[in-house]
Amino acid sequence: MRPSLRLISCRAMKVNETVSKTLLWDWAVRVRVKHFELPASFSILFFLGNAPQEVPQWSTSRTFVGLHSVFVNETPAACSNCLKNRNMVEEGYVPLAHAIAGLCEREERGQLNPIWVSPYLRDNLEWKVLKVCFFLIRRIT
Repeated sequence: MRPSLRLISCRAMKVNETVSKTLLWDWAVRVRVKHFELPASFSILFFLGNAPQEVPQWSTSRTFVGLHSVFVNETPAACSNCLKNRNMVEEGYVPLAHAIAGLCEREERGQLNPIWVSPYLRDNLEWKVLKVCFFLIRRIT
C-alpha cells in the first residue's frame, strides 16, 4: 500500500446560531499509511506551494505547513507485536486552516470556503517523504 493522502474538509460548523449564520471550515490533510510501508521511520512533510530543492530547507521553508511522522521498528522480524500488526494502517491529520487563513488575508478571501480552497489545494498542496535518521547527540556539559 502506498501512502494514501486525501484532502478533507473536517467539518463546517455554525459559530453561534443566534449571533451568526456564518460557517467556519476546518481544513486538514488526512494521512492513511501502512505502518511498515518503509523499512525505517519516516515523515511526510506538506507544503502549500513549492517545496525547496534542498532537503535541509524543507522544515524551515515558508511553504512548509506540517508533517506526519511514523516511527517504525527497523527489525520487525524480532518483534512479535510488529509481526502481528505488519498490515496495520495508521491515520493522522495535518491541520491546514491556519496556513489557508493567512492566504485568505493576503488574497482578500474572507472565508475558508470550499469553492476556492479545494482548487487551491489541488493545485498547490505538495508532499515529500523523508526517512528519519536517528543519531546520538552528545550531551553538552
